[in-house]
Amino acid sequence: MLKPSPISQSERTRILSVLLSTGEHPDTSIGETALGALLQHQMRSRVLNALRDEGIELPKRLVEIEQSLSDNGIETFAELFGDPAPPICVLRAVHRHAKRLMALGPEEFPTDLARVIYALCELSATQADAGTRSGRATLGRWCLAQTWLDDATRNMVRKRLATA
Repeated sequence: MLKPSPISQSERTRILSVLLSTGEHPDTSIGETALGALLQHQMRSRVLNALRDEGIELPKRLVEIEQSLSDNGIETFAELFGDPAPPICVLRAVHRHAKRLMALGPEEFPTDLARVIYALCELSATQADAGTRSGRATLGRWCLAQTWLDDATRNMVRKRLATA
């Protein structure tokens, strides 16, 4: 089991700004090794901290998310995406979080890393119609094509694709 990372979102942002200071397109300039390391860090990070740092819109919703995480024994992104039936309210919040990260652009947050988080949310959702399953398969194949994905995340994607 991965241990939660004690690094805050603001510290993660500072680290990213140092890593991305090359002035080139960040997703390629930081290299696959750095993307892989950032993914591993993200997976060890506490879900609730990421959502709090982002300033999730409603305190009541944050309480619901916190309760769902607690009830399911989930702290980290790895635990969330590894859970066979993750709480849908948490997946929705993380899904919105990933969309916001993608919207920031590569100079603020590596777009491909945000796409992996987004894809894992999509793949983890269990209530989907056939059209959505097709889209999930495409996202899953895209994830598997990323050479910087670590084995644990790659296995999560494969497992989700097998049950889609």
